Amino acid sequence: MSLRSAAAALCLAVLLLLPACHGVDPAPRTLRLRLAQDPITLDPAQANDQHSIAVVSQVFDGLVEFDAADLSVKPALAERWEISADGTRYTFHLRPGARFHNGEPVTAEDVAWSFRRVLDPATQSHRRWVLADLAPQGIRVMDERTIGLTLGQPSPAFLTRLCLEAASIVPRDVYGAAGANVDLHPVGAGPFAFESWSSGERIVLRRFTEPPARDPGFVRRVEYRIIGSEATAFEEYRTGGLDVLDEIPSGRRQEAVSRGSGEYRRWAQPAVAYLGFNHASGPFAGNRALRRAFNHAVDKGYICDVLNEGKDVIASGILPPGVPGYDPGLTGYPYDPARAKTLLAEAGYPGGRGLPEIVLYYNTSMTQRRIMERIQMNLADIGVTVRIKSLDPPALMKSLEAGEPALFRMAWLAEAPDPESFMTPILHSAGDPDAGNFARYANTQVDALLDRAHLTRNVDERMNLYREAQRLAVEDACWLFLYFYGDEAMVAPAVEGLTFPALGDFLAPLAAVRIRDRQPAAAGSLAPPLGD
Repeated sequence: MSLRSAAAALCLAVLLLLPACHGVDPAPRTLRLRLAQDPITLDPAQANDQHSIAVVSQVFDGLVEFDAADLSVKPALAERWEISADGTRYTFHLRPGARFHNGEPVTAEDVAWSFRRVLDPATQSHRRWVLADLAPQGIRVMDERTIGLTLGQPSPAFLTRLCLEAASIVPRDVYGAAGANVDLHPVGAGPFAFESWSSGERIVLRRFTEPPARDPGFVRRVEYRIIGSEATAFEEYRTGGLDVLDEIPSGRRQEAVSRGSGEYRRWAQPAVAYLGFNHASGPFAGNRALRRAFNHAVDKGYICDVLNEGKDVIASGILPPGVPGYDPGLTGYPYDPARAKTLLAEAGYPGGRGLPEIVLYYNTSMTQRRIMERIQMNLADIGVTVRIKSLDPPALMKSLEAGEPALFRMAWLAEAPDPESFMTPILHSAGDPDAGNFARYANTQVDALLDRAHLTRNVDERMNLYREAQRLAVEDACWLFLYFYGDEAMVAPAVEGLTFPALGDFLAPLAAVRIRDRQPAAAGSLAPPLGD
């Protein structure tokens, strides 16, 4: 062996040994996060759950995006735009040099094709409502870098809707190709490119855009680890296997809060948890007294204060605090078993007699199971028999699409800082059940108010219309209202620049995150327990 070959072999051996050495980061500049389960899809036209959106939001970009700090609309693939005085014509100018992950330039033709794809009934997108304000011939390519969009009527929420994942831009040549498996091999123009997906294990992304100032400390790779158990994820974070923890297991919150270095973070999230009634069939359809009885029977205070350890707030309505149109005057349905029994009799089921067993569907989670068991017990106290049924999210969504459950657990997150994105998809009778109106709720008065609000440009008048629509829906007991979310997360001391938007930790922009050199535990040892 030559001297040069021997030296090369020695260098290679040293490099191979380095990751195992104490004090050397085994995953340099890789940000490790958790997903509770695999995404349902990585197609932005179809993504409708937070696990899918978490990944899609990093891989794809739209014309505009939300600023994580204040939720204002800022440029993304469009560097600037103009809006006509009547609010119906938008002109977007694409950023020079914008490219897809396959190296091809982003053009106005790609924008037009992406939007038409979402709107095309053949795509069967549950998210076509995002672009539904566009006029039938409202998409016009003006030149290679300029796209014109015309609305059928002015829509105050249109610009914020363009920040949503369904309005992401995809390369026409890739997504229009016959047989392209884009759901499993997505190609976007976002800050991170898709690298691999091992179902049930991990999803890996690699950086595509150059970090600010070409600083080597910025995240180069993102690894989503699929960990279903909250307790397992908690231990992974404690022992250095995760840099960000999205969920604190029940009973461990005080332990998490006591962790030093400001690792525990908490903020209000514009989201509501509820039990949905099936308004199209079954015992709840057309029986408001029964829906009200169920609302009064459930002790939401116990759920918030004990089971959720004070993290959440009892929901008195639909719009949470922080969302424009929130009404602090709503009282909702306080815990009142006696009133619940009276209403149950008015509904035709005195003492629960004659009411069939109710199957309560919910998404698989130990935290949710404890909550569902408490609800089951509360309803048993007024004579109602409930059986709880756990399904993983894809199976739950399929059952909801089929209209199968009479009662189901659901949550809705404000996708944009506007009441329309919160209320219209989930309450309007014309809304696709797959896009949000899982309960198949229908109220002509609520519909009329939402339609008027959609076209109203005066802010105060518009908010009053949403408040009135909410008041009617609450009086109608459209759901069993549970709680407004408080969001929380743990962030390792090595992570800098991570901002959680109010819309949810899963939407945190990762391109601006830096990672300091980690100091892993010595071989064979574990990190100390939280609070030690």
